[in-house]
Amino acid sequence: MSNILVTFFSASGVTKKVAKEIASVEKADLFEIIPEVPYTEQDLDWKDKNSRSTVEMNDLNCRPAISSKKADIEKYDTIFIGFPIWWGREPSIIDTFLDSYDFSGKKIIPFCTSGGSGIGDTSKRIKEIVGNSADVDSGKRLGGNISEKDLELWTNGFHINDASKHIDEETMKKLIAFQQAELDGVVTYQTLEKLTDDEKLKEVFKKTAADEGRHASILKSYTGAVLTPSSETANKLAQTLKAIGMPALLETISKVEYDGYDLYRPYADKFPLLVDIMADEHKHGNIMSDEASRLKEKN
Repeated sequence: MSNILVTFFSASGVTKKVAKEIASVEKADLFEIIPEVPYTEQDLDWKDKNSRSTVEMNDLNCRPAISSKKADIEKYDTIFIGFPIWWGREPSIIDTFLDSYDFSGKKIIPFCTSGGSGIGDTSKRIKEIVGNSADVDSGKRLGGNISEKDLELWTNGFHINDASKHIDEETMKKLIAFQQAELDGVVTYQTLEKLTDDEKLKEVFKKTAADEGRHASILKSYTGAVLTPSSETANKLAQTLKAIGMPALLETISKVEYDGYDLYRPYADKFPLLVDIMADEHKHGNIMSDEASRLKEKN
């Protein structure tokens, strides 16, 4: 049996779909929070001040009854809790669920679905209900059509079920250094986009910056580190560009990208998502080399 539980309340089926996908990715057990009295379409009419959901959400002490059998919370270390966002927070029936169990020592990871609203301060409310003995994550809004790969990136960040929770100190230092380099890469390419008048280069730099940002997210899913780009990157880049020109700078960047491929290689077996980064490093090396050649010919 898994030590992870994905529990959810779903009024329209969207949250249920996402919950099933998380359970599949994490090989977790699934538990649905079912209201004793099902919600009708009229109950969910947020424009009606007298609708059932409006009345419930206006009363922070409201605890709608649950008909589901009791979940065996004691068996789980990590509990995902999913719900639609109603009136800027979790539905009151989630509060009923939270009040029904002892979450001491548990990791609680909220996730929500909505037409546009974020998860807001929901985690703070959950923390107030379950108490300080539980570790409550800030949570995340997940779209109904989120890909399996994006779900893996998100859940990997909690180090629940993967080899990354066994990372030794030296390897962790290396992964954090990689993460910092990718963040600095975002600034590098964003800065270059602003410094060039070449429209093709602007598009190349824009796409590459997006790739670097994705790489940083992948690495963060392993390290859990919250980093910021170096404040000196943009200034140093502008000075270098002025000194050697764009073609020479692109040749230098091309070599850095190629070298990046080799730097990631020793860690790819243990951290499979690095394979995607390696492919991009090689691709970026080729692109920057080609653009350097194009600019030389153009001039």
